[in-house]
Amino acid sequence: MKLSIRHKLGLLAGIPIVGALLLALQIIGAAREQARKAEALGSIESLADLSAQMTSVVHALQLERASEALWLGLHKRASGTNADGRDLLALAQSASVPDHDTDKRIQASERALAHLDGFLKARDVSRLPQRLAGPLLEAQGRLKELPALRIKVKAGEASVAEVFAVHRLAAGALVRAIAGLTDLSDDGELLRSINSLVSLLQLEERMSREHALLAHVFALGEFPPGSYRDLVSLISEEDIYANVFRTAASVEHQAKYDHVTETAALRACSSCGASRWRRPKTT
Repeated sequence: MKLSIRHKLGLLAGIPIVGALLLALQIIGAAREQARKAEALGSIESLADLSAQMTSVVHALQLERASEALWLGLHKRASGTNADGRDLLALAQSASVPDHDTDKRIQASERALAHLDGFLKARDVSRLPQRLAGPLLEAQGRLKELPALRIKVKAGEASVAEVFAVHRLAAGALVRAIAGLTDLSDDGELLRSINSLVSLLQLEERMSREHALLAHVFALGEFPPGSYRDLVSLISEEDIYANVFRTAASVEHQAKYDHVTETAALRACSSCGASRWRRPKTT
């Protein structure tokens, strides 16, 4: 069965990434519950809230990246065609692909960033340990590159490699900052929740990169040079981080993750009726 870009992206975004996102939210909820039970309620609860704020920014940036990758693929394909070029540009400009409207994704990212900035401004970040403060400052620096990048994307002047690089570095710094939160507490259950969250975010980030790459490929109609190799590497990294997550997570979170992946495999199989992805033809 031949699927449209809309349905292909729906499968890509709706199956693995949303499941991982929901599980991440559950882990954050568990961390908050542990914070409420701890003696140092104020500081530990703030720690859990900060992890939630940074995780929200990571999720928003991941969705924005996929939307930008899709737009650039459509724009590049349209600029290289004659007959259907206007139709493809109209598709991109009217945001016909659900949940991948670039403007909406940018607004969601800005809201998440505003919440994080407001949270940090209300606290004395100078006292944060270096393993948290360093990545957090790096992330803030990387995020300042987004406005200029967005302008280039809308004009079709940015390369997809540039989009991937900026988002990868910003998200990576935020995940390292979340890992640095463990220096602020010695509560065992809270530390375990944070470590599980970091492992899951590493896995989710690879899934998100795969999603963005395939969004670009589907829109463009082909694998750009080197992109299939990148796809294979991402799939391999997903397997590695899935094993890391299973090692760090509680039995309950492991069971939920296994349920998500099993459901994803069944839905993907029934919807596509084919193997996961096929290698592009070579001459």
